[in-house]
Amino acid sequence: MSNGNLKNNHPDNPISFNCGFCGRQIIVTAIHAGKKGKCPRCNKIIIVPLPAPMSPTSKPVQQPDLELLLQPIPLQQKSPADQPKDQQYELLRQTAGIETEAPPPKRSLPWLLDIFLYPANFQGMIFMIIAVIIPLILQLISIVLCFLGFIFSLYELIIAVYVYWFLAHCVRDSAAGGLRAPETITENPDLWEMAWQIFELFTCLAVCVLPAMIYYLCTEKKDTIFWSLTGFGAFLYPMLLLAVVMFDSINALNPLIIIPSIFIRFFQYCGLVIILSALIFLYLHLYMLLPKTFFLRMFMSPLIQMMELYLLMIAMHLIGRFYFKYQHKLNWDV
Repeated sequence: MSNGNLKNNHPDNPISFNCGFCGRQIIVTAIHAGKKGKCPRCNKIIIVPLPAPMSPTSKPVQQPDLELLLQPIPLQQKSPADQPKDQQYELLRQTAGIETEAPPPKRSLPWLLDIFLYPANFQGMIFMIIAVIIPLILQLISIVLCFLGFIFSLYELIIAVYVYWFLAHCVRDSAAGGLRAPETITENPDLWEMAWQIFELFTCLAVCVLPAMIYYLCTEKKDTIFWSLTGFGAFLYPMLLLAVVMFDSINALNPLIIIPSIFIRFFQYCGLVIILSALIFLYLHLYMLLPKTFFLRMFMSPLIQMMELYLLMIAMHLIGRFYFKYQHKLNWDV
């Protein structure tokens, strides 16, 4: 190799080339040959070419362009600007030191079929056993041992409190993206917390039912106004329930929160109300198919209770998923 070529390959020698995107002349030292960097004008990723042989009579090139900061980047790695928006967002979160949350699970079946599998997991079956099977066993034992009647009544009260707490937890878990009945074995809510949850749920029901009841007590008529008030209360109930559970406060019954939230996603909310009404219709239809005999109904009572809880869990799941899908539109500071 000639002395001219050796001199040109020195790391401190400048390399002059033009950006292939905007045409700007860029000058860097030869130590950056083969590296990638951003053009100071258009911010596109460019590659510094290898130095060309220079004859002794060639003009010396000006000083390197200090505006171009070059860093070695692997060829297989994309720059943040060339990545999809979601990857750019995750890269920004990692740069800021924010932990990346695991993506919510996705349904394996069409949603109309998958929602009916919501209670069909281990946690859902345990809930059914606690709420239905164990009380049934205690009831049978109390028939034989009369002194256990008081214990059975106390257990029934505790189970009723637990059932309403679990249903509210289904709403919260579904609002966070859950697709199956939540695990509550590791949670230890105290009796006051569960009792407060019942109070909140029944307050929602009272707000929806009282107008029609007051009208009926004052007029003793079940006319158009009565049924309009009943229908309006039933229409409001899912949103009231969702707000109270998510805020964990009866202050969420504020009309300034409820009414705008319904109108923001009015048609989607109407779809939710229609689906919930279909579940109620399904329950009533199945209930009408049960035997009319008193003893057969007593024998079938555990099955009826399990059917009620199964459909109630699906209804709570649908209400929670409504929040999960439209939480950014509702503008609730939960």
